Amino acid sequence: MMKTVEKIPFLLVAAMLIISSCTSQRALTREEYSESVRSDLPFAVSDMTRVHADQDTYRFSCDDYVPLLPDYEVDAEGAVMIYRTTFMPTHDIQSADYIWRNVVISKRNKRILCIDRLLRDGKTFGFVYVLQSEDARFPQGCHWDVTDQRLMLFVADIFRDETTLSVELLRTLLSTRTQLSFNQAISKADSCFMAGDFATSSDFFTLAFRTPDAAPQSFHYCNAAEVAARAGDTYNAFERLYELTDRDKNWYTADFATNEVWQPLHNDPRWQPLCDTVTARQARIEKDYDHALISRLNAIQQRDQQPRHAYLFALQTTPENRPLLDSLIREMQAADSVNILEIKDILTTYGFPKKSKVGTANTTIWMIIQHSDNIPAFQRECLPMLTQAALQGEIDKWQVAMLEDRIALSEGRPQKYGSQIVTNEAGKQVIYTLLDPEQVDRWRAEAGMEPLQTYATRMHAALPHP
Repeated sequence: MMKTVEKIPFLLVAAMLIISSCTSQRALTREEYSESVRSDLPFAVSDMTRVHADQDTYRFSCDDYVPLLPDYEVDAEGAVMIYRTTFMPTHDIQSADYIWRNVVISKRNKRILCIDRLLRDGKTFGFVYVLQSEDARFPQGCHWDVTDQRLMLFVADIFRDETTLSVELLRTLLSTRTQLSFNQAISKADSCFMAGDFATSSDFFTLAFRTPDAAPQSFHYCNAAEVAARAGDTYNAFERLYELTDRDKNWYTADFATNEVWQPLHNDPRWQPLCDTVTARQARIEKDYDHALISRLNAIQQRDQQPRHAYLFALQTTPENRPLLDSLIREMQAADSVNILEIKDILTTYGFPKKSKVGTANTTIWMIIQHSDNIPAFQRECLPMLTQAALQGEIDKWQVAMLEDRIALSEGRPQKYGSQIVTNEAGKQVIYTLLDPEQVDRWRAEAGMEPLQTYATRMHAALPHP
């Protein structure tokens, strides 16, 4: 990311001017002074406390994310970059990797505030550094007018020395965050996405891509671009889509041009060229597709997923409504019976459909087999075929791993990969019995799966007792 680095942070202080008249000439108490500083802030804070009794520095926190754009952006090395320029791209959403700095000149109170904002868990907090002119209300201030424009270089030097607290805190946060592995950061990104916290999810994707063990796949970049777009961060959304299309020359999605996920990007001049590239790829790759078979597979998938989504929603919202839950279970079973017959017919007619003919629609085959728990013999019969498909790159290895575990569960054997979750006697979700707890993470890694502990945390399930 290119930005303009300014060695003198406040050389061109183009800050908000808060002007009003002074109404009292008595010296303010410590509490009154703190409240006057709070009143000069351009956003509301939920808490503000003095850092040290002998310093005019405050730490604050906000209950929500503060969207106010900064005057400067500061990195963990202390480099200060002018934020708004006419020729460099900027972020509309703050990243947890940078400090956002605003400078406020209060003519009313004859003070300058340097406000440093950081992010953690999607919430804003930071420091306010105050440089105060002396007068009857503020007898402890400087003996000169700190708001005098002719003294801005001097003011800049003072703030440069005083703002080390912010940089030190940022370094601490980054050090803590970088201890996460790639899979852990991805898991946190997914959790934030599910909670609707798209900005923090985007931050964790950024962190994941920078971890030493980073091994992102195409869907990681696609998901990262989606959360950035949903958060209004068009800069990162496009950067990740560019990275995706450069890394995977065959990546596309059939509804890229119309999917509402990308709606925030449509007015950007970069959108149409990118959209044209993806559309051209689709036309090239799908030229020899069997579209009738794709439509058939998509219909099977929809019939499989609709009652399951309805069941999960009912389970979460009205778990006491047993008649509704039982009705949805029967609907799932009926759909499964029809789907199994359809899949058997497709396999008899075509064999396992290759990506060159149906693209990723062939994952429907695995999905229906995976859900055929009432016919375990059919699952076992299909396992060698799916294993061969994975070896040929037609499906992912983790899909075969999950089917192996599913069969083991139905046959009462310990599972190899730890993908299956059951409800124990206490009504709690727990990972089903493991074949070898010492080897499970190695096996999972070979199948392209995240560590078991990370998976269990994401699924809100306990590990099995040793």
